[in-house]
Amino acid sequence: LREFRVAVSNYAAELGRSGGGVIQMTTKNGTNNFHGSAYEYFRNDAMDARTFFAAQKPRLRYNLFGASIGGPIIKNKAFFFFNYEGIRSKTETTQIVNVPSPAEISGDFSQSAQIIRDPSTQIPFAGNRIPTSQLDPVGAKIAALYPAPNVPGRPSGSSNCQAPQLTDSPQNIYVARVDHVFNDNNRLYGRFLGRTNPQVGGPIFPTPGIDSYNQIVKTTDYDIAGTWTHSFTPAFINEARYSWD
Repeated sequence: LREFRVAVSNYAAELGRSGGGVIQMTTKNGTNNFHGSAYEYFRNDAMDARTFFAAQKPRLRYNLFGASIGGPIIKNKAFFFFNYEGIRSKTETTQIVNVPSPAEISGDFSQSAQIIRDPSTQIPFAGNRIPTSQLDPVGAKIAALYPAPNVPGRPSGSSNCQAPQLTDSPQNIYVARVDHVFNDNNRLYGRFLGRTNPQVGGPIFPTPGIDSYNQIVKTTDYDIAGTWTHSFTPAFINEARYSWD
């Protein structure tokens, strides 16, 4: 960014209708001289402390890096600016979930306050235990995929399992701008913004296929904009702008 401005409350009519406020951002443009920059920012669990609920210190790998370059295409007429930014983030958080007990997986709900009934007769099972002969084979195999409870003293269905989840979130962000001065009265610029971010949430159950935490969310954003500024007189200026997201 070259500059930004935050307008709140009684801002000018040119900014249109908005609830709380408007943030205006101006991207950098190239000049008659070549300029560039490079940067790196990182975080690591080696410098962190263990969180209250985690049995061990969660893993963290965070790197934000980038570089920019800008300069002339045609001196005094056309200029370019380009910036790339990459984010490589691996974070580990402690998930606390509910899983059935080994006894419940085998059909024994004697320790549960929930009354288990025969679905065909609505009569409660003796001792709150489902006979092995009446266990659905498909359901039994699905239930066997859950991990065993690992939080001592927590009953079934009451936050009785905790496990670390690793989330991998690589991002690539692009900013490009081209400016062209036709003459003193006509200026044109075009801008491209892009971001790709496939976020992978790792499994916390031994079998990833049945784990609702194991998912991939792909986010892609693109913005293309162009502006033509024409000066009819020193006191009368028109700006035509187009934007596509």
